[in-house]
Amino acid sequence: MPAAASPRQLRRSGVILPEDPSDEELARNWTLSESDQREVLLCRGEENRRRFALQLCVLRWYGRLLEPEETAPVRVANYVGAQLALPPVLFVGGARRAATETEYAERIRRHLGYVRFHPDLQRELTNWVAERTLEGISVEEVTQQAERWLRARCVVLPRAVVFARLLATQCRRAQRGLYAVLAQQVPAALLPEMDALLEIPESSNRSHLFRLKEYPPEGKPDTIAVFLENYTWLKQIGTAEIRFRGCHPALIRQFAWSVRRNDVWHLREYPDEKRHALLACFLVEALKTILDHSIEMNDQYLIGMCRRSEHAFESDLIEARKRARHGNEQVLAAMEILLDSSRPRSEALNRLFQEIPEEDLQQAVTDCRALRHVELFGYAEALESRLSHLNRYQPQFFELPFEAQRGSELMLVALHVARHLYRGELVSLPADAPVSFVEADLRAPIKHDEGPLRQHTWQIALGLSVRDHLQSGDLYLTESRNHGHFWNLVYDQARWEQERQQGFALLSLPVSADPALQHLELELNKVAAEARQGLPTNPFAAVRQERLKLKQQDRLEVLESTEQLRRLFKSLLGRIRIEHLLREVDDRCRFTEALRCAGRTAPSRAVLLATLIAHGTNLGISAMGYSAEGITVDMLRQASQWFFNEETLKAANKMLVDYHYHLPLAGLWGTGRRSSSDGQRFLLRQSSLLGAFYPRYFGYYDQALSVYSHLSDQLSVCSNQVISCRKHESLRALRPAVERYHPAAAVPPHRYRRRDRPHLCPLPSARDRVHAAHQGPARSVAVQAGPPSELRRIGLPV
Repeated sequence: MPAAASPRQLRRSGVILPEDPSDEELARNWTLSESDQREVLLCRGEENRRRFALQLCVLRWYGRLLEPEETAPVRVANYVGAQLALPPVLFVGGARRAATETEYAERIRRHLGYVRFHPDLQRELTNWVAERTLEGISVEEVTQQAERWLRARCVVLPRAVVFARLLATQCRRAQRGLYAVLAQQVPAALLPEMDALLEIPESSNRSHLFRLKEYPPEGKPDTIAVFLENYTWLKQIGTAEIRFRGCHPALIRQFAWSVRRNDVWHLREYPDEKRHALLACFLVEALKTILDHSIEMNDQYLIGMCRRSEHAFESDLIEARKRARHGNEQVLAAMEILLDSSRPRSEALNRLFQEIPEEDLQQAVTDCRALRHVELFGYAEALESRLSHLNRYQPQFFELPFEAQRGSELMLVALHVARHLYRGELVSLPADAPVSFVEADLRAPIKHDEGPLRQHTWQIALGLSVRDHLQSGDLYLTESRNHGHFWNLVYDQARWEQERQQGFALLSLPVSADPALQHLELELNKVAAEARQGLPTNPFAAVRQERLKLKQQDRLEVLESTEQLRRLFKSLLGRIRIEHLLREVDDRCRFTEALRCAGRTAPSRAVLLATLIAHGTNLGISAMGYSAEGITVDMLRQASQWFFNEETLKAANKMLVDYHYHLPLAGLWGTGRRSSSDGQRFLLRQSSLLGAFYPRYFGYYDQALSVYSHLSDQLSVCSNQVISCRKHESLRALRPAVERYHPAAAVPPHRYRRRDRPHLCPLPSARDRVHAAHQGPARSVAVQAGPPSELRRIGLPV
């Protein structure tokens, strides 16, 4: 398809012609062959020949014909006319006679070998659309793929409005058939529970469905317990046993998203099959979402608990050291008196108690022992003082169906012990319970002087270790979306063998690992040699005493003519209202066409732009509804609920970036193939799971989050991510590129934590990564429960 620099939307036919095409576009898309010219010359009259030639090029490159009232840009018409020795024109008119237009369309179709869109093709297209719909593809994407599918078969496409209406009807029909199939796969015992979700209890003003939709606030014990109860309830009613066959996971997510946007009274009006199918998809996705939220809140709460415990431990340690400092001096003075060889032992002892009273000496010994106790047990005791809060939800958290990778089986044994302790099936912690998972600063307090294990410290250490093992992937939950089995996120062996060649060809990589490693080695040696040779003459870097020293680049002098030019540009830039600016940008880019929702009629452009302004400024929906004429709060609420989500906003932003990429001025800044990433911190006014303390900018009491932006070298924002301030931004740097070129590889980054200090996992070497990629996906063994021998060893039933 030809690229359009400044597109003009011709709504009826769906053909977008460039207003000012480049010479390359003219030569590629509007050049007539000798056979084309002979066919054109059969027409009578200059206007008829020009119109026939334009229609011929439009059908060849766009698959459609212009409507009688539609015309082509003057530059295009004159370029085509010059090939036919026609005089240039200032204006291009439409078709003069409908009969002539019909005759020309038939001749062009025969000349290019195209066929009409006949009923047999429509039936075949219906089956094709049904298959794409069952894959979870949106109506807009189905429309684009259907156009390519028909054009590959040399079929004249219908008008865009008619074609879009036809495909939307077929998609809705396929979805209705799918509702019946999905509803039949839902267990009958689950249907009353799903209908009860839509009821509002008398004691509350919110339904149970609304509580399942809620985004979690800051992780606290009571909140985590509520989410774990929701997860347990979903398991009890049989949500985990739902197995949808013949439905793509993307379509299940789409149906679940539809339930999230609908209110309960709207869902009640749906037919039984549609309502039950949508609710079943929502419950399947809600089970994963609630489980992931519970894990994230547990992570957040443990970080805060460790931070508060460490702060209390450090305060106690400082106070104990102050008291022990004076006690150490008295103990040392007492030892000097006792070790004085010039006096008899009895005289030295009498002198000791004369100079240092016995009570002071006892207090000094007590202070020294207290310091030793705080150093050894202080952090553990600070954690134990918060165990009552942790126990509000940790027994439920340990009941989750954890599984382990090979080498982490003892974690399952430890979890089995903890479950028996919380259930009361064990009176105390067994002496040979696993402790290898405990961190070094807690291992000494747990096993001190060969005495009994400290049960409370062991339970807290197990909770911290479970968190770390979940983040590293050693522990996983099959029902989780972000913490599932790692090898379920990559290709299996059969699919890898099938698509291996295509994958390496797409990435322009050799199939074998050795050539890739040799190329990397040669490139590294070349760059290192160039750097070594250039260092003596490099004005900005030098090696002194085996260390790299960098010099600051001198600032370029700003000429007075440059300042004058800046002032001139500033004076020419007038003030413009934001709604006028957005309307002008939309006239050029048509980004509002990406704000669509399948099965719903899009609101007017004014409503979409008003909603965008309301969300993008501090005005809000309510104030915008009372400020704009002809636009109500209900219109804005509907547009915000259905047409503004992550997918539609990404699609709209992509249209803006693509249009900006083709501007000649943008090419002066860069090629668009590089990006810079950075995050901005914003203060949070309400409790949120993403909230985190950021003392550098917001003190020790206010929470914030980061908006991580990816800026191309053409100064266009290609992606935005909202992340927590406590997470490393580097983990998100490559995610947009990974999602674009390999969606299956866009998995949450695994990491481990120690108390409140996050660190990245050590990455494998380049040689290991290349060899692993060429060997294909390995398979690791998932252990369902602890080994029977280990369970019997610590006295637990198997």
